[in-house]
Amino acid sequence: MTFIKDKINVFISSKCGVESYDIIRAALKNSLENTGFITTYVFEAGAAASVTARDEYLNKLEDCHVVLFLIDNKESKIPEGVMKEWMHARKIGRKAIYLFLNDPLKKKVRYKRN
Repeated sequence: MTFIKDKINVFISSKCGVESYDIIRAALKNSLENTGFITTYVFEAGAAASVTARDEYLNKLEDCHVVLFLIDNKESKIPEGVMKEWMHARKIGRKAIYLFLNDPLKKKVRYKRN
């Protein structure tokens, strides 16, 4: 087995505490890490810290190479935490990948940039 010293750090961002999102986040984390050259961060896997939860996940975002955003068109708006992560990722110049779940029975969501 080959040992890779410098792995790609991926931050997975989506709504938390909702079963469907939690399942997808766990599956993505598992699949990406099984490649052997990616480490992932998901909020629910974070350990206890001496800083606020918000500061903890924003610090982890700063340590990542790319942010993976999961967005579902069933939501009427992007969750506040995800929006904060998106704004911070843009501010610090992180690359982003957007995965959209577009239910064909729902109207496509169009987000405006500020």
